[in-house]
Amino acid sequence: MTASGAKNAGNAKSETQAEHASLPMGPRWKAGPAEPSADVYVGPLQVTATDLRRFTECPLSVWYSQHEPFETAAPTLGLAVGQIVHACRSALSQAAWKRYVAARKPEDLWSASIEGEERNRIDLEFDRHAFLQAFGDDGRSARSNYSALLLGLERQRAVRGANLLGRGLKGTELAEALLPVEVEVPLFDSESNLVGICDEIWWDGKGFFPVELKTSPPTRSHLEANRAQVAAYATMMKRAVGSNVSTCRVHYLTDNLIDSFRFDRSWSRRVDHIARQVREVRSQVRPPKGRPSRDVCGYCPFQAICPQSAAPGLLATLDAFLERRCAA
Repeated sequence: MTASGAKNAGNAKSETQAEHASLPMGPRWKAGPAEPSADVYVGPLQVTATDLRRFTECPLSVWYSQHEPFETAAPTLGLAVGQIVHACRSALSQAAWKRYVAARKPEDLWSASIEGEERNRIDLEFDRHAFLQAFGDDGRSARSNYSALLLGLERQRAVRGANLLGRGLKGTELAEALLPVEVEVPLFDSESNLVGICDEIWWDGKGFFPVELKTSPPTRSHLEANRAQVAAYATMMKRAVGSNVSTCRVHYLTDNLIDSFRFDRSWSRRVDHIARQVREVRSQVRPPKGRPSRDVCGYCPFQAICPQSAAPGLLATLDAFLERRCAA
């Protein structure tokens, strides 16, 4: 999610780097430079990992992201919730790291007091994003549903942790088995001028692998597009950092499903090919032809300005929200 679902890596990069420097997690991971140094050759137009996902779903969204500032596009409920859920997940994982490292009994992983703390942490993140109010009852319902979902996922993680504790797994090994070693990691590959912010990086005992969080459903169109995005993170991890990456994962939080696939050279070539296609589309004066499916349009921030959109826009909703704010 980050929601991090439609992350703007260029705008959020410096902010995320500052947060990343103070994370209590990641005893093993050492990220490479997120910015190219002065003596590094910078290739063609910069492309983000999110651009690869957008292109795979619909080339139109890539064209609009070039010719229409992202900030002026109409946010969808899915994007608004995805951003908050990513922030919640990051905060929950960071808070859980020290708790899992120090745990000696199941009560150290989950209890009534811990549940209350985690609930407050989730509420705080939702309160920080007041724009969710623009969606009225749908926004309030989404907040209730996703708050319960996130809390439920934390309970499930604690149950798995209790089982591992019973088998004698403790300390950092316990934390690494259940938690990402880093969250919101900025990456950069000078070879392809590819950038992105990886939601989570995990350690499996042998190497690191990237995980992308999604609140969207695992439909066929989303499945392939999300794989392209997380493969872009793996490509950057391998080239820029020299990490041996053999696995990629996409975690669909709503369904609690994990799509895991093997990362190999064919994926690196595919990432480079899609990046070239993104640059070609952005160089065009006219938008590419095509009519995407409704499940893609429903999550697109440009649906309100795209004449080929298969889903209704949100301009009326946004206008009403702005009128209420101005009146207040």
